[in-house]
Amino acid sequence: MKELLHQIKYEHQYHALLQIGRHLKSIHKDLINQLTEVKYWVPIPYHSKRLNQRGYNIVEELFSPLLSTLHIQKAPIIKRKKNTSALFNKSLKHRKIILKDIFEISKEDCSTLADSTLVLVDDIVSSQSTFKEIIQEIESLNKNISIKCLSLAKVV
Repeated sequence: MKELLHQIKYEHQYHALLQIGRHLKSIHKDLINQLTEVKYWVPIPYHSKRLNQRGYNIVEELFSPLLSTLHIQKAPIIKRKKNTSALFNKSLKHRKIILKDIFEISKEDCSTLADSTLVLVDDIVSSQSTFKEIIQEIESLNKNISIKCLSLAKVV
Protein backbone atom coordinates (compact mmCIF):
# COMPACT_ATOMS: atom_id res chain seq x y z
CA MET A 1 0.00 0.00 0.00
CA LYS A 2 2.84 2.37 0.86
CA GLU A 3 4.37 1.95 -2.59
CA LEU A 4 1.01 2.38 -4.33
CA LEU A 5 0.37 5.63 -2.46
CA HIS A 6 3.90 6.78 -3.30
CA GLN A 7 3.15 6.19 -7.01
CA ILE A 8 -0.11 8.10 -6.74
CA LYS A 9 1.54 11.03 -4.97
CA TYR A 10 4.80 11.34 -6.86
CA GLU A 11 4.22 9.60 -10.19
CA HIS A 12 0.71 10.97 -10.83
CA GLN A 13 -1.03 7.58 -11.04
CA TYR A 14 -4.52 9.07 -10.75
CA HIS A 15 -6.28 5.97 -12.13
CA ALA A 16 -5.06 3.93 -9.14
CA LEU A 17 -6.39 6.59 -6.80
CA LEU A 18 -9.90 6.25 -8.22
CA GLN A 19 -9.82 2.46 -7.85
CA ILE A 20 -8.81 2.68 -4.19
CA GLY A 21 -11.53 5.25 -3.53
CA ARG A 22 -14.19 2.95 -4.99
CA HIS A 23 -12.91 -0.01 -2.96
CA LEU A 24 -13.03 1.97 0.27
CA LYS A 25 -16.82 1.97 -0.01
CA SER A 26 -16.77 -1.76 0.75
CA ILE A 27 -14.57 -1.28 3.81
CA HIS A 28 -14.83 -3.40 6.94
CA LYS A 29 -18.09 -2.98 8.90
CA ASP A 30 -16.27 -2.35 12.21
CA LEU A 31 -14.73 0.81 10.81
CA ILE A 32 -18.03 1.97 9.39
CA ASN A 33 -19.63 1.40 12.81
CA GLN A 34 -16.96 3.60 14.39
CA LEU A 35 -17.91 6.40 12.01
CA THR A 36 -21.66 6.35 12.71
CA GLU A 37 -21.57 9.26 15.17
CA VAL A 38 -19.25 11.34 12.98
CA LYS A 39 -20.92 14.39 11.49
CA TYR A 40 -17.96 16.01 9.68
CA TRP A 41 -14.78 14.87 7.98
CA VAL A 42 -11.79 17.14 7.69
CA PRO A 43 -9.20 16.35 5.02
CA ILE A 44 -5.60 17.14 5.86
CA PRO A 45 -4.86 19.92 3.36
CA TYR A 46 -2.03 20.45 0.95
CA HIS A 47 -0.43 23.82 0.51
CA SER A 48 -1.85 25.52 -2.60
CA LYS A 49 1.47 25.05 -4.46
CA ARG A 50 1.42 21.29 -3.89
CA LEU A 51 -2.26 21.10 -4.82
CA ASN A 52 -1.59 22.95 -8.08
CA GLN A 53 1.36 20.63 -8.75
CA ARG A 54 -0.71 17.45 -8.31
CA GLY A 55 -3.96 18.77 -9.66
CA TYR A 56 -6.05 16.98 -7.02
CA ASN A 57 -6.18 16.29 -3.30
CA ILE A 58 -5.43 12.60 -2.76
CA VAL A 59 -7.20 12.47 0.59
CA GLU A 60 -10.39 13.94 -0.83
CA GLU A 61 -10.33 11.64 -3.86
CA LEU A 62 -9.71 8.57 -1.69
CA PHE A 63 -12.27 9.15 1.03
CA SER A 64 -15.09 11.16 -0.59
CA PRO A 65 -16.90 8.08 -2.00
CA LEU A 66 -16.99 6.30 1.37
CA LEU A 67 -17.75 9.29 3.57
CA SER A 68 -20.42 10.73 1.30
CA THR A 69 -22.14 7.31 1.28
CA LEU A 70 -22.18 7.52 5.09
CA HIS A 71 -23.65 11.07 4.86
CA ILE A 72 -20.65 12.60 6.63
CA GLN A 73 -20.18 16.22 5.54
CA LYS A 74 -16.82 17.49 4.39
CA ALA A 75 -15.64 20.43 6.49
CA PRO A 76 -12.44 21.82 4.98
CA ILE A 77 -11.64 24.03 7.97
CA ILE A 78 -7.86 23.70 7.88
CA LYS A 79 -5.48 25.80 5.79
CA ARG A 80 -1.84 24.90 5.34
CA LYS A 81 0.12 28.16 5.69
CA LYS A 82 3.52 26.88 4.55
CA ASN A 83 4.61 24.57 1.78
CA THR A 84 6.74 21.86 3.37
CA SER A 85 8.87 19.13 1.91
CA ALA A 86 7.62 15.55 2.07
CA LEU A 87 7.71 14.21 5.63
CA PHE A 88 8.04 10.47 4.97
CA ASN A 89 11.84 10.49 5.22
CA LYS A 90 12.14 12.85 8.19
CA SER A 91 12.79 11.94 11.81
CA LEU A 92 10.04 12.40 14.39
CA LYS A 93 11.89 15.34 15.91
CA HIS A 94 12.32 17.00 12.51
CA ARG A 95 8.64 16.42 11.60
CA LYS A 96 7.51 18.16 14.77
CA ILE A 97 9.70 21.15 13.93
CA ILE A 98 8.43 21.28 10.34
CA LEU A 99 4.77 21.00 11.36
CA LYS A 100 4.88 23.58 14.12
CA ASP A 101 2.40 26.35 13.32
CA ILE A 102 1.88 25.44 9.65
CA PHE A 103 -1.87 24.87 9.96
CA GLU A 104 -4.45 27.58 10.36
CA ILE A 105 -7.98 27.06 11.64
CA SER A 106 -10.34 29.94 12.27
CA LYS A 107 -12.24 30.16 15.53
CA GLU A 108 -15.43 30.72 13.50
CA ASP A 109 -14.99 27.43 11.66
CA CYS A 110 -14.41 25.60 14.93
CA SER A 111 -17.45 27.16 16.55
CA THR A 112 -19.70 25.85 13.75
CA LEU A 113 -18.51 22.31 14.58
CA ALA A 114 -19.09 22.60 18.33
CA ASP A 115 -20.78 19.68 20.09
CA SER A 116 -20.13 17.34 17.19
CA THR A 117 -17.74 14.55 16.27
CA LEU A 118 -15.37 15.01 13.38
CA VAL A 119 -12.80 12.76 11.79
CA LEU A 120 -9.45 14.05 10.56
CA VAL A 121 -8.50 12.19 7.39
CA ASP A 122 -5.04 11.66 5.89
CA ASP A 123 -3.65 9.19 3.39
CA ILE A 124 -0.64 7.81 5.27
CA VAL A 125 0.21 8.13 8.95
CA SER A 126 3.67 7.35 10.20
CA SER A 127 4.43 9.37 13.31
CA GLN A 128 0.97 10.90 13.92
CA SER A 129 2.68 14.31 14.07
CA THR A 130 0.27 15.91 11.60
CA PHE A 131 -2.80 14.65 13.45
CA LYS A 132 -1.38 15.72 16.82
CA GLU A 133 -0.55 19.22 15.59
CA ILE A 134 -4.04 19.72 14.15
CA ILE A 135 -5.82 18.25 17.18
CA GLN A 136 -3.88 20.61 19.43
CA GLU A 137 -4.91 23.57 17.26
CA ILE A 138 -8.60 22.55 17.17
CA GLU A 139 -8.73 21.91 20.92
CA SER A 140 -7.15 25.29 21.63
CA LEU A 141 -10.07 26.89 19.79
CA ASN A 142 -12.94 24.65 20.90
CA LYS A 143 -12.96 21.96 23.57
CA ASN A 144 -16.48 20.83 22.62
CA ILE A 145 -15.45 18.87 19.54
CA SER A 146 -14.82 15.15 19.64
CA ILE A 147 -12.04 14.16 17.22
CA LYS A 148 -11.25 10.85 15.55
CA CYS A 149 -8.54 10.09 13.01
CA LEU A 150 -8.64 8.00 9.85
CA SER A 151 -6.01 7.07 7.28
CA LEU A 152 -5.62 4.57 4.49
CA ALA A 153 -2.30 3.26 5.78
CA LYS A 154 -0.08 3.39 8.83
CA VAL A 155 3.62 3.08 8.25
CA VAL A 156 5.64 1.56 11.07
